[in-house]
Amino acid sequence: MNLRALLLCEDVRVEVDGTLTLFGVRNDRLRVRPPAEGPFVLEHLAFLVVVSGLSGYDRVGFRAEVRDVSSTGPSERAMSYESHAPGADEHNFIFAYAPMVFAGVGTYEIVVDLKVGVQTTTYRHRFRVEAADPVPE
Repeated sequence: MNLRALLLCEDVRVEVDGTLTLFGVRNDRLRVRPPAEGPFVLEHLAFLVVVSGLSGYDRVGFRAEVRDVSSTGPSERAMSYESHAPGADEHNFIFAYAPMVFAGVGTYEIVVDLKVGVQTTTYRHRFRVEAADPVPE
């Protein structure tokens, strides 16, 4: 399995013809307006993960978790499975969160575990949540 792409977006939509439409593609610095108090909240955050090397497989296992980089240990989330066209080399995974809540500024990561046949792979991608400049009144 090979990671072909991992993108952060406001939203990812699958169109009728199977193409993907990406909205609000972000870099690894998520600038969020700081709340008066409490956690930082984005209305919507999606991750598009494209994996190749899947020819010949008809089923793919996956799970994803967004967490602070100081978190350790395996995910407690169960593996989910979906069908995969054995003739296709790539598979698109969309992990969307609405809302996406962060405890505060800091470095976070998305951890994606994949299972194909007896092979398992973990991909990690780090990003920062930063306070955006306040809006002038």
